[in-house]
Amino acid sequence: MSRKRTNSYSRRSLRRRITQRLRRLFNRGPLLPPVHLRWPEQLPRVHEPVVGLRWHLDQLDVLCSPTSFTRVVPVVGGPGTGKTTLVSYWAAMVDREYSRQVIRLDLSGGQQLEELLKQGLSQLGVPQATLASVPPAELPQFFRTESAGRHLVVIIENAESLEQVVKLLPGHGNDVVVTSAAPLPNLPFQCCRPIELTPLSRGDAKDLLTRLTGQDRLASERAAADALVRWFAGHPLALQIAGRLLAAHPELTIADLVDSLRRPDDAQATSEQKLAQLLDLCCDRLGPHARKTLTLLGAWPGAPLSVEALEAFAGHSEGFGPAVIQKLKDCLLITVDDDGFVHQHATIRAHSEARAEHEEPAELAAAWSRLLRWTIASAGAAGDLLAPGWAGSGIEVDTTDIRPLTFAPDRPRQALAWLKRQLPHALTLMRTLGGTRRGAWKLSVQFLPQLFLDRPQRECLDLALLGVKDANTARDPLGRARCEHILAWVQYALGDGEETVADLERALQRHARIHDDRGHAWTLYTYGEVLSAKGAIDEAHACFNDALGHFRVKGSDFGVAIVLSAKAPLLGRSGRTDEAWQAAEEAVAIAERSGNVPLLGLTHHQLGVLCGRQGNLTGAVRHFGYALEVRRSMGERWGLAETLLQLGKTLGTLGVDYERARAALRESVAVFSDLHHRRAFDAMRALARLDDLFHDGEGR
Repeated sequence: MSRKRTNSYSRRSLRRRITQRLRRLFNRGPLLPPVHLRWPEQLPRVHEPVVGLRWHLDQLDVLCSPTSFTRVVPVVGGPGTGKTTLVSYWAAMVDREYSRQVIRLDLSGGQQLEELLKQGLSQLGVPQATLASVPPAELPQFFRTESAGRHLVVIIENAESLEQVVKLLPGHGNDVVVTSAAPLPNLPFQCCRPIELTPLSRGDAKDLLTRLTGQDRLASERAAADALVRWFAGHPLALQIAGRLLAAHPELTIADLVDSLRRPDDAQATSEQKLAQLLDLCCDRLGPHARKTLTLLGAWPGAPLSVEALEAFAGHSEGFGPAVIQKLKDCLLITVDDDGFVHQHATIRAHSEARAEHEEPAELAAAWSRLLRWTIASAGAAGDLLAPGWAGSGIEVDTTDIRPLTFAPDRPRQALAWLKRQLPHALTLMRTLGGTRRGAWKLSVQFLPQLFLDRPQRECLDLALLGVKDANTARDPLGRARCEHILAWVQYALGDGEETVADLERALQRHARIHDDRGHAWTLYTYGEVLSAKGAIDEAHACFNDALGHFRVKGSDFGVAIVLSAKAPLLGRSGRTDEAWQAAEEAVAIAERSGNVPLLGLTHHQLGVLCGRQGNLTGAVRHFGYALEVRRSMGERWGLAETLLQLGKTLGTLGVDYERARAALRESVAVFSDLHHRRAFDAMRALARLDDLFHDGEGR
């Protein structure tokens, strides 16, 4: 390390120590200053006053001076003692003052170690395509290699064994903070002295309650406040929830709270048992709706639900859902992040799961039905905004007791973003219900517009397979036909041509038997795309013409434009140039007349492809440029990458702007790789050819 760099670190360390001394000198109170700065990614926000942790923060500061070796700091404490609060608050300060990247790997969510390692590598900028090629057994070593010397702060939360920690350790030159309920012996590398979180002192506990309930209230019930502090023995989470409960219910005295909690037979109760009593008391005081909501949160096994989905799950009456959510937030039983998703502390989550086990089966069944129908209807509204009227009839659900989401007509990007965020929840619903709810296959169908725009990743294939399984279990003819079409489309996008043809032919037969004309037309369109890719020109023309006939008769301009945009390049390849131009221009005219943003991107892209094949490269660049602008504004990642690929190839052929062509192809490679899409290799080959052409030209 150079002398200049060493001096820089020394000055930073000295400045931080001076700041700490001044803070202790002029601010002797136990409360730490609030953090008003950008919160590091992946870290839960600190919502409560931070008390009693100053000495522990000073211990963590040993990591602030980067070294060439790996240091490990164990943070040990039982549930609710403030481990996450400590490391989150400290990491936020480190992120601001030293710009060190923080990576959090939480072992409490039930994820496999391989998935956590992939999360960490993604945050380091490793492309998804590269991660997919690394065998699971080699991921720990790959993580160590990629992270070596980066001066990261890796936070491994809720570790239960030494083996877990060893597999998640980064390479040399990084710092690691490991939180666990009990000490983990024989931690490797330069292990610092463990930070053991003990109960709050009497003074810190009373200061915490004062901050939450107010000085006057504690002063008027000093003896009861002392009893409450003694009862919870300085347990931070319990005191925070108690303080929040008192603040939310001014009519509840501290003495009444203590009397409600303290029973003669509880002399030997553990802190966890006392916290469970407090949580039960909170549920009783919050009312039946809040109690039901908290219970159902424990029944949900997947990623955090959105506030709107939780309201549908719990079945709140009109206008009552937000009030319930606010009550739970006020008592710290849930938190809601900036994107509107609901989170719970691990200890509170365990309590909710225990309550869910005793819920009436009929109540749970009704809740799952509401959530399923809400998700289907909301996905239908989002998909209909992206592709108006595409699904036709037969996919509707009963919305009597739910309020599905609606999307503003001028905000299609919002609809597409919602579908992307909701895809993991849709998968959880399908896996959890496992064919026990009739019509669950509709959830798979309603996500087709997103699959079309984003082109499927592995999750989309899972959703399609689950839809087929559910439709077969229910023996639903419409479900079988629609889901087999979706499965075929996904397989086509993944490059599995043989399976695609078989599924499409089977779906066409099913559509014909049940007279599902709309589904039949879309399956014909997909079959035409597949046949076109296989070089079966005449058969593809026949499929496109049959689909086009249906959409024209039914007045579906969207369907007409989609089929025409696929038919135009095929006509051009067949030498029918005039018909090709007519089809492409009609598709663009429909898109511009309707104002449908995804359709505008698709039709201009296809017109650019046609221009390029007809030798009008300048026109192709113009249409690709417009499609690029539209698709970027929508957040269509696959469409964006495809247009970038075509633009880069066209610019390379023109030979007028090498740097722009190279930038387009490089971005195309990055996006396709991130999507795990096979087109990444096409973009790589195009980039290599462009570089060869450029260097050959320079040599000449």
